[in-house]
Amino acid sequence: MRASVGRALWALVLMQSGDKRPITSALQSLQGVYFTDNNLIAAGSMIVAVPTLVAAGAYDLYKHRAAFSADDLEMLAVGLVAAFVAAFVCVRWLIRYVATHDFRWFAWYRIAFGLVVLATAYFGWVNWTAA
Repeated sequence: MRASVGRALWALVLMQSGDKRPITSALQSLQGVYFTDNNLIAAGSMIVAVPTLVAAGAYDLYKHRAAFSADDLEMLAVGLVAAFVAAFVCVRWLIRYVATHDFRWFAWYRIAFGLVVLATAYFGWVNWTAA
């Protein structure tokens, strides 16, 4: 168990170079150099995620195509529209929130949650490995 925690922390050390950061961190590193609009940074990171989500959804649909029939298309279309509307509302709210607030409380929440996950994994209270 301790080895897996060490491997997770080692990944953080390896990501310190600029060419290995996720796009959100890369966009954040441009703040003050080319622009200072947090709203634009958040919108850019959301837009970059869309092709990945579409590709993952298409692959999952292709992988499980035997489980679907023509009767399921209506239900699939309703779910797709509902998910799009919910995502649009949430992303719009998040971008407005980012434009008017800082990330201090979010950072502390992420640190606290990460410590909870590490503690539950270390003490064996929760098995975080994939089934």
